[in-house]
Amino acid sequence: MERVGNILQGLVKSFGLDRSLAIATIRKQWKSIVGEPIALHSEPQEIKAGIIFITVDVNPWMQQLSFYKADMLEKLRPFHIRDVRFRLGEIDRPKGQMDGMDMAHPAFSDEERLYINGVIETIQDDELKKKIRSIIEKDLITKKIRARSP
Repeated sequence: MERVGNILQGLVKSFGLDRSLAIATIRKQWKSIVGEPIALHSEPQEIKAGIIFITVDVNPWMQQLSFYKADMLEKLRPFHIRDVRFRLGEIDRPKGQMDGMDMAHPAFSDEERLYINGVIETIQDDELKKKIRSIIEKDLITKKIRARSP
């Protein structure tokens, strides 16, 4: 007689649910798999043919993660992942929050505010100015989070 677990595993695979279960499990464990700083800037999106596609919020982090690709791949092997690919895009996290820090009212020093304003003051395009401000603020907050981490 066949075990129930084996039957369920076969059904999951035959209905193509194994990839859905794998990506759901990876998303749930993402912070523990890659660590908090990386998890703040990346999110696993889908798995196709053993390739996991990870969305990254900004270009500098996408480049940074390319250096950690081999380590990530090793940690993702239990999920039968054979390659990691990065895409630039929006990260699905609560609006205005980054690891419990209030992005609407971030605690920036006067010096940090002067730096931010100095960088963006000559930018004419309002949308571009807003995006660059957001990138700088995220970077400063990430640095603060890293400095607090043991």
